[in-house]
Amino acid sequence: MPARAEPMQIRFVDLLKWVVPIALSVGLAGAYPTWRAGGPAAMSAQAAAGGIVLSAVLLSGGLVAFAGLAGPGQVTMAFLVSGMLRTLVSVGLGLLLVWKTDIPAVPLLVWLAVFYLAMFLAEGAWVVRALRRYSAEPSLREVMRPRPMTPMDIE
Repeated sequence: MPARAEPMQIRFVDLLKWVVPIALSVGLAGAYPTWRAGGPAAMSAQAAAGGIVLSAVLLSGGLVAFAGLAGPGQVTMAFLVSGMLRTLVSVGLGLLLVWKTDIPAVPLLVWLAVFYLAMFLAEGAWVVRALRRYSAEPSLREVMRPRPMTPMDIE
């Protein structure tokens, strides 16, 4: 049986620091063109799409952060698997919203795609940063060891 990996320090709060500013920036950058193209109905579709995708990303990020307790391999697998969950939740809630309300479908689906791409990149950056930090920790511990350097260390 292989040795159990050490838990990772992957924090959900760090995901919020990555995703929320990007979601707000994308939403603000697209607010005026959306208003001009579709008026208040398109703006409500944009806000709904942002909320849907943000909820889906936070759900998948929670799963990834929980997988950090098992080590980096599980974090990587959780990120890949949660991608399917994130897509299904985003598209499913978007279609349900179009079906049950009078929100226009085209602006909602366009904004679902835009927010999904932006927040997927932010979540991916969060995971990569945590994996890099985890892989650097053992090497830093080795470099900062308290024993003096010997000639055998040079070879």
